[in-house]
Amino acid sequence: MSTYQGRVAGVEALVRGVDLEDGSNISPPLHLFAEARIEGMVIALDRLCQRKAIEKFSYMFKNHEDLILFLNVDNSVIHLDNNTEAIYEFSLESGVATKNIVLEINELHSANLEAVANFTSKYKKKRLHDIY
Repeated sequence: MSTYQGRVAGVEALVRGVDLEDGSNISPPLHLFAEARIEGMVIALDRLCQRKAIEKFSYMFKNHEDLILFLNVDNSVIHLDNNTEAIYEFSLESGVATKNIVLEINELHSANLEAVANFTSKYKKKRLHDIY
C-alpha cells in the first residue's frame, strides 16, 4: 500500500498447501518445500509456484501496469537449479515486465552469493531477507 499515493502499489505471491484428505488443514511453505525435497521435486515445486504467481499477477498487471509483484525465492533452490532464466521466461510468456517483479531472496546466511547474483541479474529490484 502506498500511503503517499493512497493506493495499492504491489502484491506478494504466497504459497500454501491444503491437506487433500480433509481439505481444511493448511500447510505452510516450509513444510511443502521440505516434503518436495524428500521426494526430489523441490525445483519442480518452486517453478510451479513461480509460474502460477506470475500467471495470476498478469491479470492484474494488464489493467495496472505500475503494480509490483513481490516474489519470494528460497536461495537453497537457486544453487540447485541450472536454469536461472525460468522466472524471466515466465514473465515474458505472461506479458509481465521484469521491472515489475521484485525478487525477495531469503535465508542468505547459507547462500552461494555468486549463484544469487547470476540468478537476479535481469531484475532491477531485489529484496534480501535474513542476511547474516
